[in-house]
Amino acid sequence: MFVGGFYDFIKKHKTVSLFLFLFTFFSLFFVSGFRYQTGWDWPNYTHFFQYVPKQVTKLIQFAQSPSNNYEIGYTFFNFFIKIAGGNIHWVFVAFSFVSIGLVYKSLPKYTPYVFITLLIYLFNFYYLNFSYIRQGLVAAVFLYSLRYIEEGSFLRYSFCVLLGFLFHASAILTLPLYFFLNRRPKKLCYILILLFSFVLSRLHWIEVFLNLITGGNIVLQKFIVTANRFQSDGAAGLSTRFIEFLVVFLFCLYHRGFLTSKFRYFNIFLNCTLVYLAIYLLFNDLKIFVERIGVLFIIGPTFLYPFVLGKVKERYFKAGIYIVIAGIIFIRGVTFLQGSKQKNGAVIESQFLPYKNYLVEIISK
Repeated sequence: MFVGGFYDFIKKHKTVSLFLFLFTFFSLFFVSGFRYQTGWDWPNYTHFFQYVPKQVTKLIQFAQSPSNNYEIGYTFFNFFIKIAGGNIHWVFVAFSFVSIGLVYKSLPKYTPYVFITLLIYLFNFYYLNFSYIRQGLVAAVFLYSLRYIEEGSFLRYSFCVLLGFLFHASAILTLPLYFFLNRRPKKLCYILILLFSFVLSRLHWIEVFLNLITGGNIVLQKFIVTANRFQSDGAAGLSTRFIEFLVVFLFCLYHRGFLTSKFRYFNIFLNCTLVYLAIYLLFNDLKIFVERIGVLFIIGPTFLYPFVLGKVKERYFKAGIYIVIAGIIFIRGVTFLQGSKQKNGAVIESQFLPYKNYLVEIISK
């Protein structure tokens, strides 16, 4: 992937482009689609698949049961896989193929540097195929639907939102963005939004809000319980990746005039990055919320990076910046894959290493 990024700096050849495109796609699909006992979500999704009934009458009852925490689209998808004689591996294969496929379908349309964007995608977005596959699908559908914002087709955009909503309820949060992402407010508005979000986060507005809520309302009580559960996971803090995204955002905001005139979809990804940064700040006290909801909009900074290179004219200078970006991503990616985390006082080892592949397991047996 790293070597392929340099191809963006030279004159393109159709055959070479097609080879790199297909080779990288099937490499990423093979690793995530055929994973075996690898990833944070493996136990939960495997357990759920086992309990999905094969009878339609029982399925309807199961889908409506309070014990079923999964959306109707995902529930029925598991049902169809099961009656077709498949297993949980089929689910992972299908989700990976569609999610990664939608990203690849979007790349040539949205970014001037396809393979550089792919390298950035590896750490900021690709890992969803190993953890939150339903939200990963929603994020991929949201990425694909951005073309309809630029085209002004609310009906098609809404259809994409509905499709994503069938697999994860958080997709509904992308619906109102249709009316914002293609806007061009004054630069000062961007700064004020970020400052306002930062001030609220320092005031711990969520805790204050929870203390003001009175009992008696079932919806509010459920919100309180959920928020308290999220608070137990700790705060997100101001990570180095957030600072990095902020620097890239401010650079692109400063050069917005030039980049907007040169790149058709630049403004959409600039605004999407603002949404991600604002969510990160506003809900900083709820780390799990930032992780679960922020991933929907991380496509913003992921696709915003390459636009930085669009401002640089000298080819060798571009290559130098690319090497620095790749180095940062590599170091952070290795740390992410190898690192362990703590939950409820217990240390949980990396869920990605050692990596296992389903096809390799079958062959070895």
